[in-house]
Amino acid sequence: TTAPDAPTSLATSSSITNISTPTFTGNAEANTKVSLFIDSSLLGTTTANTKGAFSFTPSSAIEDGTYSIKASATDSAGNVSQKSSSISITIDTTAPDAPTSLATSSSITNNTTPTITGIAEANSTITLLNGDIEIGTATTDSEGDFSITPSTALEEGNYSLTLTATDTAGNISSLSSSISIT
Repeated sequence: TTAPDAPTSLATSSSITNISTPTFTGNAEANTKVSLFIDSSLLGTTTANTKGAFSFTPSSAIEDGTYSIKASATDSAGNVSQKSSSISITIDTTAPDAPTSLATSSSITNNTTPTITGIAEANSTITLLNGDIEIGTATTDSEGDFSITPSTALEEGNYSLTLTATDTAGNISSLSSSISIT
């Protein structure tokens, strides 16, 4: 007898995720047992439906790290396919540190859209907050440096602004220390 073809269209919703039990999907020969491998170890099994589609979510959390995922199919006669092409997934459940080294040209200013600079995790999204209201976003560079201004003009008054950093996996830092602007 002939082994089934290797599973195809192996995918997950995001190659970088903060979900430690991501769902993997793909296609295999109808009604075959599909085995998923993380690096070279068996992650778990599922069964392809009558149209060949399969979905698998691990029952235990995968530790933070970058992994190669492959799948194989086993038919009812016990014939095992070759492993599929691999996909890469990075699990990152750790929030970045709060933005630091916050500075502005002057804490007392007539500039209604003052620029704030600082440092946070490289390639993260910085959110500028007035209380719990988002008033601007920016992205850090590959070194973690950022420059952000409010997206709308601040009215005259005293402000105690804070920032958060969101990494590429979607983890959000705690609030930064505040920066005062008048």
